[in-house]
Amino acid sequence: MLDRIYARLEILGYSRAIGSMIGHPGITASHLKGLYEAREDAVQRLAKLKAEAKEERFGRTLSNA
Repeated sequence: MLDRIYARLEILGYSRAIGSMIGHPGITASHLKGLYEAREDAVQRLAKLKAEAKEERFGRTLSNA
């Protein structure tokens, strides 16, 4: 669960960094490419963690039944 919180905070941080850098003159899309890619990796990692948690809960529910 803590990993999911960290992943959400990481996504939030990347989004804020991208948002603040967009308004500055001289920052191009190529400068932001790394941030976009890192944010997408974090989103995919969060989706994987959520799927694992759901699988764990679902498996636990079946074993208790």
